[in-house]
Order: sequence, then structure tokens, then C-alpha cells
Amino acid sequence: MRLRSAGIAVLSLTIALVAPAFTRPAFAHHGSGGPVRLYLGSVRLEPQGDGWVVRAALNDTSSGTPAPGYVVQVTGSGPQGVTFGPVSLGDDRSDGHYNASLGRLAPGNWSLSVDVGDAPGGDGYVVPINRTWPVRLQPGQPVDLIGRASAPGAAAPSGSTRSSGAGTDFTPLVLIAGVAALLAVSAVWLTRRRRAMLPAR
Repeated sequence: MRLRSAGIAVLSLTIALVAPAFTRPAFAHHGSGGPVRLYLGSVRLEPQGDGWVVRAALNDTSSGTPAPGYVVQVTGSGPQGVTFGPVSLGDDRSDGHYNASLGRLAPGNWSLSVDVGDAPGGDGYVVPINRTWPVRLQPGQPVDLIGRASAPGAAAPSGSTRSSGAGTDFTPLVLIAGVAALLAVSAVWLTRRRRAMLPAR
């Protein structure tokens, strides 16, 4: 009975360690099981009427799927020390495509920054993104800061990256190593236990 109880305890502990690794993808958006890492699939400035519109596509790094529901803001500084922002981009269709009107912007050289963070009331598992690009605005000419084909690991466009959502998650490796060590210890313990219960010759 003791051997059986010990075996059940070991099996239960193993399941408790392994289960989070399999359930994690289903709750990745909410940060369960580790930090959520995002990347900007595209950032584009477009002329609209007598003003400008900024558009950004946000994706999940692990799956590549659109990432709606996050806070995306843009700030800028331009000619003559003119600044704007932070301006919050809306995701009207909840499809990970954010946009906002910037109003009139003077032609010339600008510096544009995009910040991505967790939504108010979120669990704080999102790795923040902050990227800055030099931009030259010319009337009637759209500007792509990140092309739509851009993906994690691709060469970064001109500009600077102060922090990034990319990274390596070692959680699965740690889980596997922990389970393997647990099974090895359990096997040794059970073997000794069986020997102790054998009748002496």
C-alpha cells in the first residue's frame, strides 16, 4: 500500500509540473505561464486630407497572430522643436491593427517613437516595446517605418530600439529538466523501498 501511495504521489507531482507547459498556449494572451512577447509587424505614416494618420500592426511573437487589446502610443518631435503626443492608437476592429490621427505635421525631419504596453487592469506580463525612428515627412508621401513583411529576428529598419519584445523563453526546458530529475529520484527511492520490503534470506 505504501508503494502504491508513493507512486500515486509521484505521478500527481509530475502531472502538476507538466500540465502548465501544455495549457500555456491557450492563455498566452493573458500572460499565464510566462511573459507575453509582442512585435510590431508594421508601422506606417499616411497623409490624410491636410493631416497625417499613423497605423501599426501588433502581433504575438510565439504564434505570429494579431494581438488586440494592448496600449499602443506614439510620440514625435520635429522641426523647430515641435512635439506631439503621447497619442493613443485605437483598435476599432479588435484585430491587432491600431491607428490614430496625428493632425497637421510640418514637412521635414522628425523623430517618431512607438510604445506598447499592457492594457489598464492587465496582469503585467507583457514585455514593453519602445522603438524610435528618424522620419522625413514630405507632403502626400506615405512612410513605412516597418514593412508588413517584417517579423521577429528580421533586420531592424533604420532607427534605434531602446527595448524590444523579442526574447527566449526557457520555461519549457526548466520544466523538462525538473520532471526528469523528479523521475530519476523517484525511481531510486522506489527501488530502495522494494528492496527493503523483500524478506531477508
